[in-house]
Amino acid sequence: MYLYNIYKHFRLILLPFVPLYFIVFYIKRFISKPEKITIPVICIGNITTGGTGKTPTVIKVARLLQENGYSPGIISRGYRGSKSDKGAIVSDGSNVLLSHAEAGDEPFMIANELQNIPVVIGRKRRISIKRLISNFKVDTIIMDDGFQNNSIIKDISIINFDSTNPFGNSLLLPAGDLREPAFSLRRADFIIINKSDLITSKDYISLNFRLNRYSRHKQVYKARYKNEFLYRMNDTKKELPADFISGKNTLIISSIANPDSLKGSIHKLNPADIKLIPYPDHYSFSRNDIERIINESEKYDIAVITEKDFVKMSGYSFPDRFYVLKISLFIEDNDIFVDNLIERLQHIS
Repeated sequence: MYLYNIYKHFRLILLPFVPLYFIVFYIKRFISKPEKITIPVICIGNITTGGTGKTPTVIKVARLLQENGYSPGIISRGYRGSKSDKGAIVSDGSNVLLSHAEAGDEPFMIANELQNIPVVIGRKRRISIKRLISNFKVDTIIMDDGFQNNSIIKDISIINFDSTNPFGNSLLLPAGDLREPAFSLRRADFIIINKSDLITSKDYISLNFRLNRYSRHKQVYKARYKNEFLYRMNDTKKELPADFISGKNTLIISSIANPDSLKGSIHKLNPADIKLIPYPDHYSFSRNDIERIINESEKYDIAVITEKDFVKMSGYSFPDRFYVLKISLFIEDNDIFVDNLIERLQHIS
């Protein structure tokens, strides 16, 4: 935790390495030969280092395709999953076949969320796609992340932005948050501005203008998280309305890339007081971490975590005051988004 904060605050010392990163990145793009897949590939990606809402967008797009008669399959790298290097089937659409430690927290969460949609992980995306197509009757591939990966031709690229921190510090890795320059948005087809309810109308207009300039006026959609309900960590069938938080002293524990946006979302539920305990994205909680969190929670009426963190904490026991917040992605002009997405799919040869 301490070293993570040191890196976040002092990474500007890595500024001299930015040109090297830029050169290596584009050399790799130039020399790679992307493969055209026989069925459409939809990439859900970003140009920053996380916290943009890729996972909720993957789930949203998969369901929209399913509702419109498609049979999608999902591939993901399986970041930090023990089976990522060799690759594996996470879900056959009916059963989740791997643990979160094997699959990685995000693919595991996607697999648990979706029915009749297979999920495959693997560091090498070409192999993952072949495994998906050879084992399942799918007619569309959804690629979780991979906008910067040039091994596969993407037929449609949907790029997510966190409206509260759209470009980070506007510097490339390793000194900044950008995986590649903003002008790379020219390769995008759709842009989703997520957490749009957490910024002012003036800031949204300014961001929209900036994105249109970089992307050369690609389709931009406004989105936000919808707080669906709460359920107890020790009794997942016990559901309560999200506004159960109202008037309560609330502790938030989070290991997502932008925990402040989660705090802002929960603040809208009118808690009496909020404290956020942030951990690095994809953090693996130890027993000592859990004990510290439980001890800290004794000062509060309710403790809230995300579903992503619940995946990694589910092996521990928690008091009744610990709840998981169930969220979903809400896209304004959803019907227009669906119509344009389906229209694009129908014109892919």
